[in-house]
Amino acid sequence: MYVGELTYLERRYFFIIREKLMKLTPLDGGTLPIMIPASNSGGLTTSAESMRIQQSHFIGECYDDGKKIVITPKVGSFGLCNFSMTLPIAHIIEFIAGVRKIARITLCCEELDWIYNIKQFVGHKGYPFTDDGKEEHATVFIDVLSKAAVDLGSVKLDGIDVSCQLGLSMLRSFSKTPISLKSIFQLRFEETDDYTFLHNLIRNVEKLLNFLCYRRNVNFTDIRFEDYSIGPTAEFQQHLHNLANKETTELRNNEDAVKKYYTCANLVESELFMRSEDKNIVEGRYIPYKAIEGKVCDLFQEIIDGNLYLRHIPDTFAIGNRVNPPNFIMIMAAFEGEHVRLNSDPIQKPKRTDAQNTVMAQLEALKKDSATTKDMKKIYKYLLKQIDHRPLNTEVLSSLKAHEDILTPFMKYLYGINGIDCKLSNISERVCGQRNDFAHGNLAKPFKSFAALDIRIMEYLVYIMQLSKYNVPTENIQGALKKLFAVNIEDGITYI
Repeated sequence: MYVGELTYLERRYFFIIREKLMKLTPLDGGTLPIMIPASNSGGLTTSAESMRIQQSHFIGECYDDGKKIVITPKVGSFGLCNFSMTLPIAHIIEFIAGVRKIARITLCCEELDWIYNIKQFVGHKGYPFTDDGKEEHATVFIDVLSKAAVDLGSVKLDGIDVSCQLGLSMLRSFSKTPISLKSIFQLRFEETDDYTFLHNLIRNVEKLLNFLCYRRNVNFTDIRFEDYSIGPTAEFQQHLHNLANKETTELRNNEDAVKKYYTCANLVESELFMRSEDKNIVEGRYIPYKAIEGKVCDLFQEIIDGNLYLRHIPDTFAIGNRVNPPNFIMIMAAFEGEHVRLNSDPIQKPKRTDAQNTVMAQLEALKKDSATTKDMKKIYKYLLKQIDHRPLNTEVLSSLKAHEDILTPFMKYLYGINGIDCKLSNISERVCGQRNDFAHGNLAKPFKSFAALDIRIMEYLVYIMQLSKYNVPTENIQGALKKLFAVNIEDGITYI
């Protein structure tokens, strides 16, 4: 619970936060202006401007220890009662010593430990037990410095350059686990106090992890906000030591100065901290870093720009493992979205293109004819739109053929264990027919049972289309799909 004061629209408020709700009460005893006379009647109306929260965040000071916190309310919902306002809270950032600008964010996530596997950096010499079962000392070594830190590149959000890095965080303690390792995702940028930018950046990292795990309930365990101080490099520290007898020394140039980051705030309350599903079910289902090595920032930038279709990703693994009308339609929508993005100018045969151009010219002439009525123009306009339209099953079939080499082992396995053929034309007709039945409300029609297999192939196809754009190798895509969807096939495809 937090209790203290903050400023909102140049007025001081008392606040109390508990159970993810913040209650604000004006300290000056004034009222909250909510109702104003209507402009066109003698009654009352609600002012849209006065009912809108006009700050993206609040900076509060707590009574008990003077601690500063930054409070981000949820957008679009709050309650009013007498002289108080109640707002649901999205995030609370707790500063350690005064509010500072932020220059780096470090994120820890349970799924990140799997994606960027920490086990690859840990080994041992010797064996913990002898042949007769007695305990024996073993030397554990952690190869952190030479291999763990990986610069991924940079992305741009709201015109700000953000450098991205994967690495390890090591925590020492005197508990039963003296050393614990966590994979971390670090984001560096110019110092800022734009909390909307920070919020959006974290949300986009969440979307990246959603994409890599094919579910939304990823479990962040720690999010730290960091600033830096300027200090000398190790080499220049030795230089300073050699010059210790001189009265003054100074840094030779900017290369001799390094940024030493330190934690200045922590995210202590957030929607991002949620309990994941049963670890035994979801732990092995993800796209590993090695599968997309060198492509992470390409995917991250596409997510930031809104160019990667993610709306079909299920909230949980359990939901995604069920076939129902909403899931079915959203997966097909994901295919259509990616297909349009990747094939904005489809290749057609010259004869068909000439015929289309001729018919379109004739329809345009009829639409402009003086004898054409208003209703006729609407019909001509509709027909013009339909000329360039290709049926969905044709688009599905063309995409299946384009990626047949990647899909073949999965189709052979999935349809083979169910005793049916995997003819591409049959798959496209079934899945599109079932999609139309769901989309147009034809629920009285019996469900096409094999469409449950077809829609899983469409899930694979969407990922293939998204990863192929960045030239991810075929064997990496196949290994990623096998890992993400836990496909138990033995066809020369290895886990990455």
